[in-house]
Amino acid sequence: MAETVFAQTTFGIKAGPDFSSVTTKTSGNKSTSNGLIGVEAGVYGDFPVAQELYIRPSLMYAGKGGRYNLGEGYVQTQRLNYITLPVDVLYKAEIPGGNGAWFAGAGPYAAYGISGKTSDNSPGSVSYDPFKSYSGSSFLNRFDAGAHVQVGYEMAGGFNVGINAALGLMNIATQGNSKRGARNTTFGLTLGYAWKR
Repeated sequence: MAETVFAQTTFGIKAGPDFSSVTTKTSGNKSTSNGLIGVEAGVYGDFPVAQELYIRPSLMYAGKGGRYNLGEGYVQTQRLNYITLPVDVLYKAEIPGGNGAWFAGAGPYAAYGISGKTSDNSPGSVSYDPFKSYSGSSFLNRFDAGAHVQVGYEMAGGFNVGINAALGLMNIATQGNSKRGARNTTFGLTLGYAWKR
């Protein structure tokens, strides 16, 4: 019976907090920002392709970015707002007795930065959008891409909980190269609900 319940196309919503950082490279020296708490939310679909295997595309808003210590008590905060499209191959292992299913999946993601804000608490500082031109040039490219993984539990009634991680593989720094770069990393926790078709 559980196999009949879960081997269907489903559509759902999910949302929750995410925890992000940015790994930068300047003159070949690599460093990672302090973490930043944001929000991710969106919709997804599970499309069966084989027994217990699904393709899950998701269309999500994801808050990314990081915090940087500037010294002498000053901190810079960079918030990056993205629309992301992860496409995972998902394995669902049904629990006997119709008690839901565990799932795990992995795949690529693509993302587009819709807005951002960089600001700090130093005297006379100004905030700006790092995706837009500032002093003649932008700091970050809007497009991002990388690897996405997720694991979680789906109840028979449709409610689900999951954790996910997105590792940016694209250098998003404007005119980035092997000695100059920036890459996103995000971990998230979501609660969701799915409707079976």
